[in-house]
Amino acid sequence: RETLALATRTARIGTWEYNATDGSARNDALIEELFGVPPGEKLSVEGYFGRIHESDRDAVQAAFNAALTTDTPYFARYRVRRPDG
Repeated sequence: RETLALATRTARIGTWEYNATDGSARNDALIEELFGVPPGEKLSVEGYFGRIHESDRDAVQAAFNAALTTDTPYFARYRVRRPDG
């Protein structure tokens, strides 16, 4: 886990984890920064998708749903619409 944390920090890749069993989600500090979330605040599923640029949202939701239903890795590239514009 330390190696993954170092690699994601170095590459400036944020992580957002969703637990399909209980519907909970958690994000790291870089997601907070990139999405404009106050430190320590967790993004719900609705909050996560709500911050994805409208033009990208359908494709990201499709990739997310495919990952949940087919047990394939979730990967998506998209733009974020931060609360500050």
